[in-house]
Amino acid sequence: MKHPYLNPQNSDFDPTFFELVKDRVLRQKFYENKTVSLGEVADQVISFYKPSSIKSAESTKAIEDYKKAQSQIANNAPLSSSSRARQEGPNLDDLRARTRSGDSRAILERLKNIGI
Repeated sequence: MKHPYLNPQNSDFDPTFFELVKDRVLRQKFYENKTVSLGEVADQVISFYKPSSIKSAESTKAIEDYKKAQSQIANNAPLSSSSRARQEGPNLDDLRARTRSGDSRAILERLKNIGI
């Protein structure tokens, strides 16, 4: 009951976990001459291998936590009146207007902004 991933009839069955537990039980019984219960061996194996059903539950929880954190960040972010990101540096509309009027400094500044 404690480890449903060992039962092949269960929907949470994990064949890798089952094989690890089986190998450890057989090794302890035949090579080490120890009699250990299946539950104890399963507890030992689960300390270093997580069955797929546990992994998916943990990853689902992690995804939900991430989404919750992102929504909190979005809710706490300052509101902007514009959909565009605020640009640092010169006003591009002003530079365009000055370029059209022939201002050489505006042309030079626009070229500098694009990396030329």
